[in-house]
Amino acid sequence: MVNYTEAEIEEMKRNISRVGRGIPPDITHYIWNKYREISGNTKEPMPCTRGCPTAAGLWDKALMTIARYLDKLEGNEIV
Repeated sequence: MVNYTEAEIEEMKRNISRVGRGIPPDITHYIWNKYREISGNTKEPMPCTRGCPTAAGLWDKALMTIARYLDKLEGNEIV
């Protein structure tokens, strides 16, 4: 498991909470980089950010990876 500082974890929580029907453009790189750090897929290229239907699953995987990481830190499980 990747170790982050308390401030980095709070930043991750803030950014994840900003995601609604889409990922705000100003945090796409942040989300993808955190996903790569947590998953260990450091060379996985960032998918399209302009509504490409094939990229939706990749972004969902990235968001769920981050959410699961945060839940494990707090001892919760994603349902």
